[in-house]
Formats: sequence, structure tokens, C-alpha cells
Amino acid sequence: MAHLNVDISKLTGEESANGRTTIFAPDTSLETRPTPTESRPVFRAPEKQLTLFALRLAILEKSATSIGTLGFIWATVVLLGGFAITLDRTDFWFVTVILVIGGTRIFGRSHELEWQHQSTWSLTDAPRSGTVFRKVKTLFCKPGPGSGSQEISLARKVSKKQRFEEQMATTRTWTSSEVPVLPVLQWIFLSKNISTFLYLLQLASAAACVVLSMLKLVNRNFGEIEKGDTDKRNRNQALIIFYSLALAEAMLFLIEKAYCEWEFRVEKLLEKVNNECELGDSGLISTTRFFYDSYSKCLNISIFDGLKMDMVSFAIELMESDSLDEQLIGVRILKKLSENPKFSKDTLQKIGVKVPVIARLLEMLNWKHEEEQEIRKSAAEILANLAERKQNILRIAEIPGALESISSLLHASRATKGTSYEILEKGICELGNSGLISTTRFFYDSYSKCLNCIFDGLKMDMVSFAIELIESDSLDEQLIGVRILKKFSENPKFSKDTLQKIGVKVPVIARLLEMLNWKHEEEQEIRKSAAEILANLAERKQNILRIAEIPGALESISSLLHASRATKGTSYEILEKGIVFDNGNYSTMSFNNLGLEILRKLVRDHDICGKIGNTRGLLTKIIDFLHTEEQLLRQPNVETLQIATVEGSLQLLQRLANTSSTAGKQLRKDISEIVFTVTYIRDILKYGEMHPNLQLLGIRILSSLATDEEATERIAATGGVLKVMFCIFFNDNVPRNPSNVREAAGEALATLSLQSMNTCHRILKLQHNKELVKALNDPLLRVNAARILRNLCCYNGNDRFQQLKGLTDAVPTILKAIMIEDSKVQEVMIGAAASIFMIMESQETTRLFQKANISKFDLVQAVTSILIKYRYPSIQVPGIRRYTVELAVWLMKGDPENARCFRGLGMSGELESILDTISELESFHIFSGTVGLYRHNIEMQQLIETAMALLLQKDI
Repeated sequence: MAHLNVDISKLTGEESANGRTTIFAPDTSLETRPTPTESRPVFRAPEKQLTLFALRLAILEKSATSIGTLGFIWATVVLLGGFAITLDRTDFWFVTVILVIGGTRIFGRSHELEWQHQSTWSLTDAPRSGTVFRKVKTLFCKPGPGSGSQEISLARKVSKKQRFEEQMATTRTWTSSEVPVLPVLQWIFLSKNISTFLYLLQLASAAACVVLSMLKLVNRNFGEIEKGDTDKRNRNQALIIFYSLALAEAMLFLIEKAYCEWEFRVEKLLEKVNNECELGDSGLISTTRFFYDSYSKCLNISIFDGLKMDMVSFAIELMESDSLDEQLIGVRILKKLSENPKFSKDTLQKIGVKVPVIARLLEMLNWKHEEEQEIRKSAAEILANLAERKQNILRIAEIPGALESISSLLHASRATKGTSYEILEKGICELGNSGLISTTRFFYDSYSKCLNCIFDGLKMDMVSFAIELIESDSLDEQLIGVRILKKFSENPKFSKDTLQKIGVKVPVIARLLEMLNWKHEEEQEIRKSAAEILANLAERKQNILRIAEIPGALESISSLLHASRATKGTSYEILEKGIVFDNGNYSTMSFNNLGLEILRKLVRDHDICGKIGNTRGLLTKIIDFLHTEEQLLRQPNVETLQIATVEGSLQLLQRLANTSSTAGKQLRKDISEIVFTVTYIRDILKYGEMHPNLQLLGIRILSSLATDEEATERIAATGGVLKVMFCIFFNDNVPRNPSNVREAAGEALATLSLQSMNTCHRILKLQHNKELVKALNDPLLRVNAARILRNLCCYNGNDRFQQLKGLTDAVPTILKAIMIEDSKVQEVMIGAAASIFMIMESQETTRLFQKANISKFDLVQAVTSILIKYRYPSIQVPGIRRYTVELAVWLMKGDPENARCFRGLGMSGELESILDTISELESFHIFSGTVGLYRHNIEMQQLIETAMALLLQKDI
């Protein structure tokens, strides 16, 4: 049976007037969609012209080199070896000069291409065009006012100076085109000028070789040969062969150069290819660089290797470089080709199958420096084109941190004016006294690479050097590597670049995680440094995801939490952490703090919170660090590390308890089910007067756990928890600070008492009614006191009337607040009034209204004005309309006269308006982010219909 493949997202029908399809007719576009068998135009890659030209030049160059090699062997073996004594003086010097000239040309040729290649690193180096005379002028005439207008010349000087200073300040490696090879006359000894010098040296050598060889071949004055002199019998023929070989080599070289000049200057091959690729004016340097790379491969590897190059692969290689200019060249090429209809399909296909390339583009989206904005924008445009195809969408989404990187584009750009910092290898690395050996090792490694290939050393930087060392098998090298990375990741000048380089290399992160499991005494400094690097690395969201994606990452981090404890004492006695020493600087507690710090940074991602909950034994370890004793908390001079460990564990647990979605619900359940959790937090609240920050964290954890019904029961049932929180809430001696402990305690109590009859009964047994009424007059406490009062009245029932009776003294305060306050205070006071009036008798109500000097008509007017003010739901006071309607219902039920007053004030119209604007926002007591928790028992619509029915009923 045939299957019909239909795109459900395009299940549409007839087209509307604006061309958009609707669901009321079949989508005819399915019939006109091109089939896979349809032919599509084929465009030849323009860069093939350059690779073919590079092949032809390489053939000429290798031919000339082969003839030159043969001539050199002939001269050294036959002439200078066999006829050295018999050669005429002029022939001897001619041969010697030609050999020296040939050697000079070979030397110049072997290095000219390397220097020429390096001179195209910078985007400011335009491709050289013009005659040989212009090259000579460029080399020996320093730019100045005489070379053009004074203004342009000055601008060029300033640009050069700025470029040089920026190179010194903002990159980790040198740009070869701007390297001052010698400290004097730097404008001459730049690599781009040296390449020009070597080019001219070759031309001069070849021309001299042609002149000298032609003179000898034309004149043939090789000297007289006496009869019977057998030693000179073949000398003339040997010299003719040598001069012919020298002439042939020089002529081939000049032909090669002439061919090259013809293609570049006359045929404009580079410009032609650039135009066909449609890379724009800025693409000429890219095209030139592509040609030299291709030509270099044809010469140095196989003659056909250059033919395998294409512009897309070339751009991908540049994009993965550490040079800002090369990265910019690469993304410019990919952007242009991905947008060009001729080349986009092939380009996007090549990018799409290479996940590391997509990851590199995603990483570029996080670059915020001013100089990196074009790279960032181009990367975003390439990814936008890439996401046109579904398989690419899936590859992008599978990369850890992809969505976070894309979301970084949504942040408003801010101008950043920072100080340019002197880069490490060019100045002071700030590695400290122990870093001298690291710096020395770096220098010798760089020097060694320069000897092998003169520019390889310039590509080295201290971070890559350190990464190589930590991957070594030598303990000393590993120690040097982690020391460097630790210093750089902590240094404000270099941390961004360092962490960025580490973050994109998953094997390096995996290596650092592996080091966390090293327990040998000699490896402890490496282990601690690795933990500190990972802690710094986890500051960035995309790094968090990369760490979490590595198998065994959380298990490695949890290995830091193995605390050595004494075994004495009862099960509830808090045990002092033992300390393991290694050369006097290794403490178990320091590793505990590092492990907790890494986990705190990782849990900023909610998915990782779920993984932590699923990691066997990890939650138990975290909660175990909450275990403290009274003596520790009340001791004035307690060791900082011990308190830091408790605080770190509380911070981590708070973030886990605040997790939203299904993972958060399961985490709160798991945390509350661990039997020691609430007990440990209770002890911190009870004995932690000297550490209000610890009390605050503990209270917030309980408040988060209280959003789960089962956890609420466990907390309330734990002896002393409610009592100690009320003590904090009513304690006037607690110092006030921006994150007030008393306010947090009130919020936690309000959450615990919400829709929990058992908790409300336990609170009433504590007999804090008078304190609650008094707290309504305290600006700091009154909001949460009103919430607690409302919960006690709503969720206790009539059987608790005597216990609730003392709360009625709060009515005058509540009524006055409703009349004069606004916003949040008014909301909670109306809510408290609506609930407390439900448990009061009419006589007592009348008495308390008189005591407050407020009539019921005043309250009716206030209720109506509040509903007029809040005709639409408010995020700041989501419950104010509900509570106001509840209060109106009580007023109308208690006295029909109030209903007539409401009708006279236009209450009916206001209720209809509210009915039309009901929101889910008004259906919940509390919220976790944008998710509502604890739904109201009575729906808002039902409540309004009750009020409207009371409003319209006839007087009895």
C-alpha cells in the first residue's frame, strides 16, 4: 500500500486574497513542488580556475627546480669535481657565480612563498597589483607626505600605528604580516616587505643567470686545449651542458613569472574569480589567500593536492583559526556563498555535515567584543541559512548550548569601552613566582617550532600550550598546565579568552573532569586546580551544558564531596569534618567547597538539576554538609571554611528546590524525603543567630519545599520548625538587611499554612494570635502576617472558633489599611478581611467597625472604587479582584442594604467587566515563575456569578 507523505504543518487549503493558504481547501502547492528527479542548473566552481592555474605554475616551478638541481649536480660533480684545475679563470668564476646566484634564487623561492602566504593574514593587506617597479618603490620608499596628499598619508600612518598597537593588545598570537622581524627599521622588515624583497631577488638572480649563461654560450671562449692534453678533452662540452642547463632553468623561471604576471595583471584572474564567486570588494584578499594556499600545496605536497581545495573547505579552515582576521575572512566567504543561489546548496551541505563547524558558528554568537561583531553577525546569518533544511535544524539543536547561544542574539547590544590589556606572551603573564618555569618552557617550545617552520612559533599562545601540557602523561607537565590555566581563568584581563578556548574543546573539559577523580597525594594540587578551572568555566551557560553532556561529569564532581568525618557521637550529633593534609596545603573542606561551587553554577540549567537528582547518592552528600552543631554556629571565631561549606550546600539546595517543571517537583519530593533535611535546617535556624545569611537560605529552602503538599506536611510535622520560624518572624532584635530574614520567615509560614489544615492547627496551638495582630502594624511584617491570618481563618473550620477568636482584634487595623493603602498591602488586607469576617458574628463585626471609625457604606464605596481601578488583572496584585469580590459577597450576604448601595454605585457593570476579563492569573494562590501553584477552591467565574446573584436579588 502506497504511503502519502504530507507535511502536517502545511495542512492548508484555499488561498486567501493575500496569497496565504487556509484550511478550507487542499494545498495545491504540493502538486507543483519540484520532484527530486527534476534537473537543476549546474554551476562550475570559479575557484577551479585558480587551482588549475596553481597546478600549471607548480609544473613550471618543479621543472625549473629539477633542471636547476641537475645543473647543480653537474657543476659540483663534473666541472668543479673533474675539471676544477683545468677550468679557465673566467669559466671558474662564471660557474661559481651562477651556482651562488642559483642557490640564492632557490633559497629565495623556498621562502618567498612562505612569506607571501603569511603576508595575506591581515585584511588590511590588499593583494599586490602593479608592475615590478611599483614593488621596488613599495619596498624602498617609505610612505610619507610626498607619496600623496598629506591628509591621506597621515591617516595611513595613524592606521598603521593603531593596527600595531591593537595587535599588541587584543590578540594572543602575532599576525605574520605585521611581525617586526628586526627591532630597527620595522617598516622595511615587515613580512610582507620581505616577501617582496625575495621576489625581486629571484628575478634579479634569474636575469643575471640568463646574461652570464648567454655570454658564455655565444662566445664559447672556454680557453685553449693543447694537443695531447687528455685532461681537458671534454671540458668544453661539459661547460656547454652546464650553461645550457643554467639558461634553461632561468628561462623556465622567467616564463613562469611572466605567465603569472600575465594572468594576474592582464587577465585579472584573481579579480575574475572573485567576481564570479560574488565575494565583493573585500573578498579579493580571500581569493588571493586561497590561491597561495593551493599553490603551496601543489609545491610542497603532491602536485595534484591543490586541485582538491575548494573555497568552502578553505573558509572552514580559516574560521577555526585563532586569528581574528582569518576568522573574519572565513565567515565572510561562507556567508557570501551560503546566500548565493548558485553555490548555497553545496555550501550549506558541506557545513551541515560537519558538527564541529556548526558548533564553532554557534560559539561565535556569544562573542560580544566590538571587533567581533561582524564575525558574530555573519555567523548568525550563516546559521539562519543553514536552518532552512530540516536535517540541519536537528543537528543544530543537538549541540549542547545551541539555544542559549542563539538566545544571546536577543540581548540588546551595549557599547563596551574597555581597556586594552597587554597580552600575555608579549608582556607580563602574572603567573607568579612558580610561573617562571612555565614561561621558560613556553619560550623554548616556541623557538623549537620557529626553527622547524619559521612562522609556527608565532601561532603559539600560552593557553594552547597549557592545554597540550595537561594532556601529557607527565605529572610535572600536567601540573604546569593546570597552574597556567588556573591563573589565566582567574585573571580579569585574560579570563574571557582563556575560558572561551577551553570551553570549545570538549576533550579538554573531559580531561579536567577526569582529574577530579585523582586521589593520590602527589596529584592533589592538580586536582584542586582542575576543580577551580571548572568552577570558572561554569560561569557561562553554554559551558554548563557542555560539562553536563560529558558522561560521568556529575559523578566526577561529586567525588570532591567526599568528606572525612569522625565516627563518634549519636546519629543526630553533628560530626566535625576531619582534615586530610598533603604537604600542608590540601584540605578536604576546600575540595568540598569547590565541588559545591561547580554544582551551584551547573544548576542554573534546569535540565542539569534533574540530572543531579538522578545521580545516585549526590543529594544525600549535599544535604550531609548541612549537618552542623550548636557550638559551631554560636562560636564567634569559627573557621571560615566550615561555615563556607554549610553556606555552599544551602545555596545549592535552594537552587535545586527552586527548580520548575516536572524535574523541580520530583527534586522537591526527593529532598524532603531525605529524613535529615528538615532536621538539619531546623538546627541552623535555631542556633544560627550569628549567621543570618545561613538562616535566610534555610528558610528559603523550606519555603520552596512547601510548594509540595507532602513536603509541607513533613516540614510542619518536624518538631520545632514552626516554632523557631515564628521566633525569627517576631524577633525585633534580628538586624534588618536587604534580604530580611524575618520577611523570609513570614513568607515561608504563609506558604506552609496555605491550604493545609494540619499546619494551621499546629500554628494555632503555638498561641501567637496576639503577635500576629501586632505584626499587622509593622511595615516589614504586615504583608505576610495578613497572609498567615487569612490562611488560618480559611482552613480551620468552625470547630476552631475559640482558637481563632483572638485574631478578630485585627479587624480595625485591616479596615484602615483597606481604606488608605494600595498595591500589595491593600491586596493582602482585603484577602484577610474577606476570610476573617466569615468567622465573626454580626454584633462583633458592628463593634469592630465602630472601633475603626469606618461605616459599612465606606467599605462598600472602597470596594467599588477598587474594582473600578482594577478593571483588568494585574501581575503585581493578581488576587486583588478576587479578594474584593469575596468581600463584596460577604457585605451583601450580611446586609441587603449593602446590595442596594452596590447597585447605586454601578457594581453590576463592574462585575460584568470583570467577567469578561477573567485570567488564569487570578486562579492561583502562588506562582513558580509563570506557573501557577495551589489553585483556588472556587473559580473566579463562579464567585462573580454569586456576587451578581446577590446584587440582583429583591429585598426580603
